[in-house]
Amino acid sequence: MSVKKPSHEEEEFFAQVEEEKIKEQGDHAALRQAAQQAEQLRLAHWMHCPKCGNELTETRFRGMRIDQCGWCGGVYLDRAEFTKLAGHGEGVLHAVLGELLTPKG
Repeated sequence: MSVKKPSHEEEEFFAQVEEEKIKEQGDHAALRQAAQQAEQLRLAHWMHCPKCGNELTETRFRGMRIDQCGWCGGVYLDRAEFTKLAGHGEGVLHAVLGELLTPKG
């Protein structure tokens, strides 16, 4: 029994399929690497002040937990926290921000 050799078209087809598989694997590897780098960045900056880089601590304020820098005094609100404070009207937001930003001493 003789072995039938693949035609030129068959060889091209399988070479193309193999090339696509390799490219797809490379794309998946690049996506995994990008996700790992993003996670490392997130962990490196988690609960650190964007202004001075020191650690943020959660502080209880008007029934909410907000993030405040013990070094520079910066106050950082998540979207939900900001929305909750801003939802009480402009006068309340102004008073709250004034209270938050007044140096303690």
